[in-house]
Amino acid sequence: MTASRRLDKAERLIAWLAGNQGVAGLAFAIAFRGEGVGFEGYIGYARLSPPEALGPGHAFPMASITKTLTGLLAAILDRQGLLTLREPVGPLLGLDLSVDGVDLTMEHLLSHTSGVPALGYAEALIRGLHFGYRPWRPFTEPWQVARYFEDALKRGAAVARPGERFFYLNEGFVIAGLAMEAVTGKDYRSLAREEVLEPLGLEKVFFLGEEPRLPVAEGHIAGGEGRGLRPAYPPPGILADGGMIASVRDLAVYGLVFARSYEEFGEAVDVQVRPRVEVPWRVTGRDYYGLGIAVHEGFLGGVLVEHGGSLLSHNSWLGVHVDDGVSVAVAVNSPSRLPQIAGLALLADLAGVDPLSLEPVAVAASLSALEGEYTGFDGNYSARLVSRGSYAELDLAGDRVPLLPVEANCRRVVFEAPARLGRVTVEARLGDGAAVLVYDRYVLRKPLIGALPC
Repeated sequence: MTASRRLDKAERLIAWLAGNQGVAGLAFAIAFRGEGVGFEGYIGYARLSPPEALGPGHAFPMASITKTLTGLLAAILDRQGLLTLREPVGPLLGLDLSVDGVDLTMEHLLSHTSGVPALGYAEALIRGLHFGYRPWRPFTEPWQVARYFEDALKRGAAVARPGERFFYLNEGFVIAGLAMEAVTGKDYRSLAREEVLEPLGLEKVFFLGEEPRLPVAEGHIAGGEGRGLRPAYPPPGILADGGMIASVRDLAVYGLVFARSYEEFGEAVDVQVRPRVEVPWRVTGRDYYGLGIAVHEGFLGGVLVEHGGSLLSHNSWLGVHVDDGVSVAVAVNSPSRLPQIAGLALLADLAGVDPLSLEPVAVAASLSALEGEYTGFDGNYSARLVSRGSYAELDLAGDRVPLLPVEANCRRVVFEAPARLGRVTVEARLGDGAAVLVYDRYVLRKPLIGALPC
């Protein structure tokens, strides 16, 4: 992968998907080991009203990509002897943090192997803030989350022994951040700047709750007029589990740490990316989680380390092809699963591989094209297909049927769907100006507007 290669296929696909999905704005940047940023692109708007074009000077809340920073900081402190990854965390904070008599450690918390499934504090906080969902958890600082977690353990929230099973847990990273503050005597933001961001020259990276160091692309969620989007702002209380704010340029440069671009971080990165547990999602079949970072072996001939992030109003993805020394950062400022798909497409195009040959990319592209209103013969029956990113949902007069892709390319998708006596195969075909959907006894059609990206 080199900076001299054109990215026509990926850029066309990303622009098409962004338009189809109606994202407010999308930004991406690609950095190369030893070279820095070699590509960047901007689509749409940083703000819809009044309109403001998105550009290199805009930052995005990067949400859970912050977990890669928290994991790296813990590995650095472990190398410095200030913190031991396998020592109990509870005594550092004066909290009782044990499961079945086993004290939780930094390694348990940062690898999502505490045995505690998601408590959902962040989901309740964000959805309560934006949509009025109840119960609402209006936490504004990390200690509130830590005490909530301690109470949850006392109420039997754990379902597995520590170290046995992966359960993604935001609350664990909140506690890890507090533990690092306790052993260093420094607040999380200062620690991150001193140990990682300033050595990398990333002085413009900042955190939720701070005075902005760059203009922030305004977030949006569903529910507005016209484009169906309305402004939304992330809550300031999120920090070690999701508080970092950066431009895609700075995020891509930061990602080069995991491509072994900086010798001073080498030992800590080795500790961080060592696989601790298999993850339940599959990219290559050899998919693991280290400390705050996912590791996929056998991706495009090498190792991919990555993490995504979502605050609903902003969504992002950082992916690093370790062997080729390439870091890709993508962010949007509205609800969308596009950042990961765009990032995979960019990595594929850089490697000289058709982006649509990657199954997640092909599925996302085909579902985006298939989305819409369908009618049967003479309009006697109709249905609406909605893309959910990696699967689709077919609404037949209020009866919602999930469609799970089992085979996909840009022109044809085969799904499986539940039926009255088991499962039914559903086929969709794209071409000749129309999408055709064969479901059970129905054949439904909808017109295609514009050219497909293949």
